[in-house]
Amino acid sequence: MLDILRLLDAVIFAALTGNADAHAKNFSFLYTDGTRRMAPLYDQVCTLALPELSKSLSMKIGSAGSLAEVSPEHFKQLSTDTRLGWPMLRKRLTNLCTKMAEVIRHGQTPVDASSADGLASYPASNPANLILPRAERILRLIDKAR
Repeated sequence: MLDILRLLDAVIFAALTGNADAHAKNFSFLYTDGTRRMAPLYDQVCTLALPELSKSLSMKIGSAGSLAEVSPEHFKQLSTDTRLGWPMLRKRLTNLCTKMAEVIRHGQTPVDASSADGLASYPASNPANLILPRAERILRLIDKAR
């Protein structure tokens, strides 16, 4: 069950961080001494910050096919599709959104676009400026998806 929860958290994290490019090949499992564990995440990118990249989800969340569409209702659909309890998924979604918002508000040092190689040409050079509104939106809408 732990790996299922870690995979669920990875899906939530990808949606919150604006990563439309999170597809199955980005999730791996390690096998050691007869046990299976989810490998650490890799190839995580805020595709919202890169205008030339697609905003269409490589794997739908419920019926949502793009980053702009993703809402708590889509995670509720995901809970049904995967037979995971909505109260548990809702709690994980709320907790990750809350933690992400807190980290950005209180602990994130903004990226200095003038000193960050390759970022200066992007209008949203600090991905936190894209991620915080996503987390806040999910938190505002979560009670409607009961």
